[in-house]
Amino acid sequence: MSQSYSARQQGFSLIELMIVVAIVAILAAIAYPSYQRHVTDTWRGRAVACLAELAQGMERRYTSNMSYLVSGNKQPLPSNQCVSELSNENRYDVKFSDKQPQSQTFIIEAIPKGAQAPDKECGKLSIDQTGQRYIAGTGNVDDCF
Repeated sequence: MSQSYSARQQGFSLIELMIVVAIVAILAAIAYPSYQRHVTDTWRGRAVACLAELAQGMERRYTSNMSYLVSGNKQPLPSNQCVSELSNENRYDVKFSDKQPQSQTFIIEAIPKGAQAPDKECGKLSIDQTGQRYIAGTGNVDDCF
């Protein structure tokens, strides 16, 4: 009696594995920039919300004191958790503009840093006492806010 030997393939060949790796690499190359854009847009949205909250805090300060100023030389931002969150995540520095608040005016800025810095479309975001919004980027204010 002769035994017949049937060779069955077990597993994947190296070529099949390389094809799968190439497909995954192509998909990742397409998906990763889209994911990064989404993350940038999400953090920008958080910065916009933070600016709005801080502007409301300044309005409460004005209602109480009839001035945006508080006693002392250094004018603090209204207390808000979003400022430390944006800073701790190395996304934005939130502060008053170089023109510290005056008795009747203020401008609060969110300056991108770290992973947020490449956001040239919107760049630095600002809001003033009238609610007017400004950007220092190449995009449209309505698209950034």
